[in-house]
Amino acid sequence: MLKNREVHHEHDVGYKHIFLHKATFLEFLRSFTKKEWANLIKEEDLIFIMYPVRWTIQEEGIA
Repeated sequence: MLKNREVHHEHDVGYKHIFLHKATFLEFLRSFTKKEWANLIKEEDLIFIMYPVRWTIQEEGIA
């Protein structure tokens, strides 16, 4: 998925794994934040944005 596979930091590979998979990212978010709002996020509502690597939440009625 990522064209540049060069590792710039020792944790890059782990972070890429976390942020490239919806289920893994959501599990990370929920365990890291421990906030109720994180439990309201559904995997199918996440949208991957390639650069910078991040996920966003698709809110109903907002494109």
